[in-house]
Amino acid sequence: MMDRNDQHKNAELRFLERMAERTLQDGKFLAFQETLKAVDSSYHTDLSDLFAPVAYYDALILAEARAGSLEIECPDNGTNVEGELCFKVKNAAEGDLKLTIENNKEDVLIKTVFKASGAATEEYILKLPAEDFGSGRYYWKMRSSEGMVIREFFVNKDLMPKNIRRSA
Repeated sequence: MMDRNDQHKNAELRFLERMAERTLQDGKFLAFQETLKAVDSSYHTDLSDLFAPVAYYDALILAEARAGSLEIECPDNGTNVEGELCFKVKNAAEGDLKLTIENNKEDVLIKTVFKASGAATEEYILKLPAEDFGSGRYYWKMRSSEGMVIREFFVNKDLMPKNIRRSA
């Protein structure tokens, strides 16, 4: 035999079940749920989105399209990067080498200028701020009076939250 507390709990449970059922059938709740999903998806990115290519950049890279004779020995196209990019430029005319780094959404993250001295090979190091460079696909463009070169690079970081990682 059920005591009064059990009867009260059962009645409360039945009431909550009916409320949940009515709420789920309510059009306003469904519209609100769709709004929540849209907001959530705008703030969360699939892993594949981080590495999606910019189609026309990839076309330029594949076609080896560049104006002029600017020659970049490294970094190679598709390099995995950790913390910095090292550029080796061959036979650049004396003057400005304008470097732009973009993410795969074409947002400019870094704009800088190196001064070429006209030497046979010159090396430039660019530090990448960790907070601006999460895992993903990035592009760099270098321009000079001799032309432009565009290539891509990748940043691959451990995406597993620290509290879930297994210790090695």
